[in-house]
Amino acid sequence: MAEADASEFARFLTINVTGTFNVTRAVSAAMKSQEARPVTVSASCTAVERGVCRGAIVNLGSASSYVATPGLVHYTTSKHAVLGLSKNAALDNIAHGIRVNCLCPTWVDTPMVQKAMASLPDLEPMIKALVPMGRIACVQEVADAALFMCSPRSSYITGSGLILDGGATIARNT
Repeated sequence: MAEADASEFARFLTINVTGTFNVTRAVSAAMKSQEARPVTVSASCTAVERGVCRGAIVNLGSASSYVATPGLVHYTTSKHAVLGLSKNAALDNIAHGIRVNCLCPTWVDTPMVQKAMASLPDLEPMIKALVPMGRIACVQEVADAALFMCSPRSSYITGSGLILDGGATIARNT
């Protein structure tokens, strides 16, 4: 913590928190102006039971929204803030039929993670050791979760953080 760089801390807050705030605010305003539509999934669950919806917002947090990561106070702080922002936005938007949730993945096989693993040979085995499923998430798994959170099948979920971590946060908390 004592070695943390203040400018790097501010940069992470600007990108992750202010960026999420600006997008969530703009999308909330647009969704509030659109017509509320009945939520339908199947004949067995009527629109009356599931209510109406103007939209769903899915923000991107991290497993670090829940657990600290040594040496990454800037990242952990910003992702905790994104989860908090998402919860507050859910509360503020609920009366307008807008759901807001936050996806919280751990390591995902992205170009950024690939670059980190290429420059740090011990990183991939370390990640696999920390994740009980023994692997890194693929991008499609995060996309699938986002699609679910936007779908009518998640019509009763708002203000939640969905952890996608292969069990990593379970292992860290036991």
